[in-house]
Amino acid sequence: MKNLNLKQLRVFLTVAEMGSFTGAAMKLFLSQSTISSHIQALEEELGVDLFLREAKKQIRLTKEGNRLIPYAREIISRCDALEHSLSGYVEKELVIGASTVPAQSFVPRYVSEFLKKHPGTSVSIHTGDSEEIMNLLMNHEIQLGFVGTHYNRQSLTYEAVGEDHLVLVTPNLPEFFQMKERGVYGRELLDQPLILRETGSGTQAMVDFYLNRLEGRKKPLAPVVRTSDPDCIKELVRLGTGVALMSARTVQDAVKTGQVIQFELEEIPVVRRFYMIHRKKGGLSELGQSFLELVRTEPFQSYS
Repeated sequence: MKNLNLKQLRVFLTVAEMGSFTGAAMKLFLSQSTISSHIQALEEELGVDLFLREAKKQIRLTKEGNRLIPYAREIISRCDALEHSLSGYVEKELVIGASTVPAQSFVPRYVSEFLKKHPGTSVSIHTGDSEEIMNLLMNHEIQLGFVGTHYNRQSLTYEAVGEDHLVLVTPNLPEFFQMKERGVYGRELLDQPLILRETGSGTQAMVDFYLNRLEGRKKPLAPVVRTSDPDCIKELVRLGTGVALMSARTVQDAVKTGQVIQFELEEIPVVRRFYMIHRKKGGLSELGQSFLELVRTEPFQSYS
């Protein structure tokens, strides 16, 4: 690959992002013919087609093109880091990711503390479900991630940074209040209509694990609603649509204000953990390493 160069890789990533040669040309302030030449040269150097040219100037990535994306991002990231190091460049922005519960609970505190210790810098936080955050990390779009489940991704390092537990929440109705007073556990209310998180959520992964190991369940639990938004779930519960299994951290305010009633699932809490994740290879910038050390030295208080 003697003729492979960074310019080709940057053009490739821009075409992939924009979905067209025209869009990439406009973003990079280059002619469309120049864009085409860079892509053609890259394809010839690699010996594969990276894009399928379709009607009306539409393009889409080939299988090989999709495989190239994370490698191209890593190469550019490392070369940029080397250039910045040699030139005395001072990094000003840290890009991280967080799944729903971490983003709503402990990540803001870490960001606030980090900015106090690094004045003049900024932090961008990408949010999504746990699977989305892991994919962003593997694609070199973020430096660190915070998720609520542990997938078997051998290219990532997982560090447990705290824990929470699952609870079942119901509408604040007399019948449920009486059950709460009698000491009923949440597992006894799973015959109620269920509201669940979306697939890919760390919370839902834990919920699925819990439901799958329940014994004596007479029938499958078919959800009446699935949504990615915990606030939407709480509102649906409040309105009497059904019950939900949720992270205790996400419902504590709704419980305190009497919007919903919280039931422990079992006598022994069903614990879930949160993880800080980063790539095993590719390294962290100085800001990324500083953020990682901050989290390691100031673990958040587990919910109780």
